[in-house]
Amino acid sequence: MEADTFRLDGEYWTVAYRGEVCHLRDTRGLRALALLLRQPGRPLAATALASARTPEQARLNATRAIKLALAKITRHMPALAAHLRATVRTGAHCIYDPDPRLPIVWTTDDARRGDRDEPSSS
Repeated sequence: MEADTFRLDGEYWTVAYRGEVCHLRDTRGLRALALLLRQPGRPLAATALASARTPEQARLNATRAIKLALAKITRHMPALAAHLRATVRTGAHCIYDPDPRLPIVWTTDDARRGDRDEPSSS
């Protein structure tokens, strides 16, 4: 069984969760989710997740991008979408805040950039 994974391979994300795997075309929302998964429990400013002229526009853009990504994930992996809806909060600061009683270790490296993040544990 593949570990829980959120990894960019070229133009597609390899996403694995609880033994299910799918490949999703790259989007801003998937990139934002990956940044959040790399740093569980740490708030990230919306301006770090979405470029915009004002913080309010960044908040709106980040929220919209993440919601669109969750809709895409829902079509392929409803269990992962439910987990992310329960643990990702958006706003001026966005956060992935999983339940510490249900630890998840994510592999989130970006093969295109050569990143090799240590798995994040929550």
